[in-house]
Amino acid sequence: MSSANQAEASEVQSEILREARRTTHAVRAIARFVLLIVTYQVIAGVLIGFGLVLADSDSGPLMVVVGLVLIVVGLIHALSAAWDEFGMSNRRHGSSVSRVQPINRENSHRLFDGDCDCSDMERERSGTDFLGEVEFCLGCSRALPGSESEKEELPHDEHGLLEGKCSCTKWERVGAIETKDGIKYCTRCERRVPE
Repeated sequence: MSSANQAEASEVQSEILREARRTTHAVRAIARFVLLIVTYQVIAGVLIGFGLVLADSDSGPLMVVVGLVLIVVGLIHALSAAWDEFGMSNRRHGSSVSRVQPINRENSHRLFDGDCDCSDMERERSGTDFLGEVEFCLGCSRALPGSESEKEELPHDEHGLLEGKCSCTKWERVGAIETKDGIKYCTRCERRVPE
């Protein structure tokens, strides 16, 4: 395959991944919004209900006020969370194809395929570091644009998963766990989830 065809195939694959991420984050944003709204509304409804039942006591009106405040706070929190999730749709945080292996096995950092697409402000906030000769963004674990490195193929196990255990946090793994051949794995890093 010529280098022009490889570049074109790589661009098509990148575009497919970007579209898949946009869809995934849009669905997550809607689900997160609905979950937060329902949670806040149920708690607020219970407080308002008890406040109306206890209207003659001192705590009744206070419970109604707290319930009404929860409705407003819940709406703001849900909109903010959904907006943050939508903002992730153009980022590459979900990619799981590693590009450079850690030089030192004790170094838990691994880089993901593609160049960093963080803004300068985001990169300044998260910082950068070096892995071998490759400078990378600590926020997205991707090489800075212009950093050269040879692409290495990582070893896979007999199930097609990358060797080793998932090192993502449990919050990063929320909604990112699937099962393959009876084995739970993280879709963010394509590694087995620790038992």
